[in-house]
Amino acid sequence: MDITTLVIILSTLVILAGAVLSVGNEPPLWTWPVAGLVALLLSGMLLDLPLLASAVGDNVIAAWCVRLATISTTSAVLSLLTNHCSEANQSGPASE
Repeated sequence: MDITTLVIILSTLVILAGAVLSVGNEPPLWTWPVAGLVALLLSGMLLDLPLLASAVGDNVIAAWCVRLATISTTSAVLSLLTNHCSEANQSGPASE
């Protein structure tokens, strides 16, 4: 198996897992543009790393899989954080 194919397969699994986590937690609307911006910056840094750049090479599909996996992971993390914070705010101080 070629390393580029492995990157594509692993990225696809990460995309699917992130999508399931994001949809399951129903994040607020503002998390999507924030996740997109953070993921754009992060994926650019990841694709510039020598290890990943050599694995992806000039393959456009592999590069976009890495970008989409980064977006999916970032949105899943933000949805988990916002869900956790909203649950903490709802519990608040104990009432009588």
